[in-house]
Amino acid sequence: MFLFNRMRGKTMTKSMLAATLLLMVFILGIHAEQKSAAADKSAPADKSGSTARSASVREMMNGVSEIGAILEDRHVVYEAQTLKSNVLDAVVEAIDPEGGAILTKDQAARRQDEEKGLFFGIGCKLRIKDKWPQIMEVAGNSPAATAGLCATNLIVKIGDHSTEGMPMGTAAQLLRGGKGEALELTIRADEKTTETRVVKLTRSAIQTPVTGTTETWPQGIGYLKVNGLYTNSGAVIVEQFNTWRGTNCFGAILDIRGADGMNMESVVEIGSLFAHAGDTLFILRDGYNNAVAAYQAKAGQPMDKPVMVLIDQDTSGAAEVLAGLLSTCNGAMLIGTPTRGDDRIRNIIPLANDRVLYIATQRIELSKGLAYYQKGVLPHVRVAQINEPAVRASEFADEEPDIFSGISEQEHQDRALIKRVDGDVILQRAVDILLGLKALDFKVR
Repeated sequence: MFLFNRMRGKTMTKSMLAATLLLMVFILGIHAEQKSAAADKSAPADKSGSTARSASVREMMNGVSEIGAILEDRHVVYEAQTLKSNVLDAVVEAIDPEGGAILTKDQAARRQDEEKGLFFGIGCKLRIKDKWPQIMEVAGNSPAATAGLCATNLIVKIGDHSTEGMPMGTAAQLLRGGKGEALELTIRADEKTTETRVVKLTRSAIQTPVTGTTETWPQGIGYLKVNGLYTNSGAVIVEQFNTWRGTNCFGAILDIRGADGMNMESVVEIGSLFAHAGDTLFILRDGYNNAVAAYQAKAGQPMDKPVMVLIDQDTSGAAEVLAGLLSTCNGAMLIGTPTRGDDRIRNIIPLANDRVLYIATQRIELSKGLAYYQKGVLPHVRVAQINEPAVRASEFADEEPDIFSGISEQEHQDRALIKRVDGDVILQRAVDILLGLKALDFKVR
């Protein structure tokens, strides 16, 4: 901490306050042109709301000006750079606490790519094996393939970070980075090998596939793991549902835990399976509560099979909108934990000094159901995933006598289904509910 002389303090303080006030006006000020552009799609303007917004902007500006005057008049001791960055960050966080930020242009570009399912990484699929991230699959022509990495390899270090006991999400995030950035990994061939080798890679563009796993299980259960709702995601998921509709599949599990993306058209395509053509599914509103866009259900054959929708705190973006939409639909049941709780749509606005403002300019309003901002979409059946894996019966298979050699094919399938969902309590609950509905000969009407 240090004290600036009065002249220097005045100059820096005034420039900081000017930047802050301009930012406030830019973000929160009343933009008449936006209002008129949306007028033909919106309900009558809420004059009291508009007045309250204007008053809040004036009050904040007056408050910042008052504090700025105190800084000058009382010779307050402060760190200039810290003041500059913290004030701006505080303003943005107050406006958009769930995701607003001031970013560099590269950071903003990366953020936009991630919303489309595009990221820069090495191209491999991981799982946790004996406390270490293990490679399960390597994409063709990826940096991982070029470096000679293969399934069974254990990643013991990512750069300088030991991965022992590291959560899967943290490891995956460390593998991602900027376009063309170098990455160094320390690898063990498999869990039985102690020798390590260092591998150097260069990150390249990787497109996240819409679906991670698509399976048809015994008892007529379809399972679809969704990575995110990106361009064309809706068509892919609807096609799979239609495929199951044409078989003896009784019901489906749509797993959108950890799913993201921001493609609203995909939400409409999937949501249309559970709604009547022309029904309003959700509306985008601006800060004045004007309707910017309305999304209606498309014509098509409705889903006639029960669907269990798995959600968690990492269900976000368009996937969270889909969860909110399905929460009120006949034939769909949400299982898991509340979702992220972020109904904002953000845009990038250029600022000075090669920075950009990533800020919410619209919010999503479901036509039915509860608002989920900062609360999340609530599941119908709440089941928390257990962090510590349970002891699995399969771990003792070699110790048991072969007393089941004479069981029927149906019993074999049932045991296979139990093994498939073992260790995932949310998935287990979904299967249990579907089997119960099947026993009751439940029909979606």
